[in-house]
Amino acid sequence: MLPQRGRRGESLPPSPAHLRVRSAENYAHLVAAHARQATSDSLYPGLNYENLSQYLLQPYSQHYHPQSSASLSTESASAAQATCFAMLYDLAAAENERATPFISPEAFENSATIQALGTSETGHLLFLRGNPTPEWLNTIGYMCNIDPEFFLRHLDFRATAGKPDYFNLPGLPSSKSNFLRLHWTTIGSRGATFERHGRDQEEVELLRNDSARRMEHYLDETRSGHKMKICDSFVRRFAVHDGTHFSFEQDVSICINSIGNSWIVVVWQDVGSDLTQGPSGPWLESPNRSYSWKTRALPTMQYKPNMALDARIPVVRRPSEGPQPRKFAQSASLLYLDYGKGLDEELAAYNPFYVLTDLFKFTAFSEIQFLNMMETKLMKETDFSVINSRHSPTLSNLLYSKKILDQHVQQIEETISSIETHGNARSTDGLTESEEVLTAVASKLLKDFEYLAVRAKTLSAYCDRGMNIVMSNNMLVESQRAIEQAAGVAKLTKLAFFYIPLSFTTSFFGMNFTQFGTGVLSIWVWFAASTPVFVVSVLLLSLDISKIRGTGTAFFRALSKRKSRREGSDSRILD
Repeated sequence: MLPQRGRRGESLPPSPAHLRVRSAENYAHLVAAHARQATSDSLYPGLNYENLSQYLLQPYSQHYHPQSSASLSTESASAAQATCFAMLYDLAAAENERATPFISPEAFENSATIQALGTSETGHLLFLRGNPTPEWLNTIGYMCNIDPEFFLRHLDFRATAGKPDYFNLPGLPSSKSNFLRLHWTTIGSRGATFERHGRDQEEVELLRNDSARRMEHYLDETRSGHKMKICDSFVRRFAVHDGTHFSFEQDVSICINSIGNSWIVVVWQDVGSDLTQGPSGPWLESPNRSYSWKTRALPTMQYKPNMALDARIPVVRRPSEGPQPRKFAQSASLLYLDYGKGLDEELAAYNPFYVLTDLFKFTAFSEIQFLNMMETKLMKETDFSVINSRHSPTLSNLLYSKKILDQHVQQIEETISSIETHGNARSTDGLTESEEVLTAVASKLLKDFEYLAVRAKTLSAYCDRGMNIVMSNNMLVESQRAIEQAAGVAKLTKLAFFYIPLSFTTSFFGMNFTQFGTGVLSIWVWFAASTPVFVVSVLLLSLDISKIRGTGTAFFRALSKRKSRREGSDSRILD
């Protein structure tokens, strides 16, 4: 159950007074105290929090040098929207007063809206973008009463950096009832990377191997965090589908949290600044690193009824960036700027699940676009002309695609579970119309993601069938090759069959002929002896020995029966 108007939801965690921390610094020290609990001291050890606690304690170290935001503070509000780490939406405010960008933790902590959290029954939505700073996490955790587990799970790739892996993530469904995780997939393209070789498989394998090495190097840099600035984007997974298209995945962690009489939804997305900033990854460069200007991210295509005829759909602009477009623009980077324009205002103010509708929709549109691309690639990969080619290692591509699709199936099923958990609740008190709207939205989202799950499973099964066909085809090719080799051996055997009798007769005569001056016999004697032997050999070669053997056996059996009958008749005459 989600919170209804005037009362706390049953699925949201309580916020008792003893959990309310005193300051941002106190928040960091509480996490550090839990991280020091060892297995021998507590039933709930906190060793998996060691990296997070060290990160949160950095601002209170004498050797810490924070990232300066002074230059950002002098920019206009519109410019701040393009560079801010946090964007807060007051869901009960007027439309032009809902969004408040924050470029520093101090401004966030001193905001009147943040100070008033929990005093009203309406909710708030907080967007966090990309790489954080410890000051930001401490302040948000303190002011919004955030469970540190939320930060730990989103930064899971840093949780084990230099530390043992305790295999605690992902957790049980019951341990993340107020946590959700979505996955955004962006398709990228390289313009004519392989102009000389076309889509040669060796070039694709080279690109995959190089991309895997570069991705591992990128992940090492993001784990350390030394080269990352605030708002730098994260990329979790990267895949090369052929010489033209690739894809990468970014996560969205969501926390639905109660504060006093109200609630707040924290949406932390991996998408932040342009991907040309921060550590370099394989989405920018080809193996020879000379085609970076040709790579681009394809837009995520969304649909609204009659959107092509609706002039009211706003165009999101970034005045601070000037007329030049971003080098690696992503559709997901615009979500936080003008969120929820098409949502019902009253329902959004009182129901946190309904607030997330646009995020679920964007996730579904990015997923269907990815699955459409995968289907196109698989159809080409399993085309008869490709499968019939002996030089096309289709099996490796199908295995590669199946692994990716199976991972997407798991992610989609997790999203379905989240919708079923949070979307089946009643809405506001006594508002039947709002209940119907919420139920309809949840049902539509559920159908979309169930369709995506079926589609992904179908493509995964298609990979299985394709691999079976390829392996069967390879077996047929090998069988045909073995037959051809056997035919060659048969020809060689026949050739030897002709030379063996000649060698046999030659061994008798040697070189002892008058023509060679070494004997008294004429060489024509050898021809006279070899000819009948050769003729007999040819006759034996042309006849089926097994049939001759069978005929001979039948003949001798008939003679034996006739003899036995004759002996029987003779004995009767004598009697």
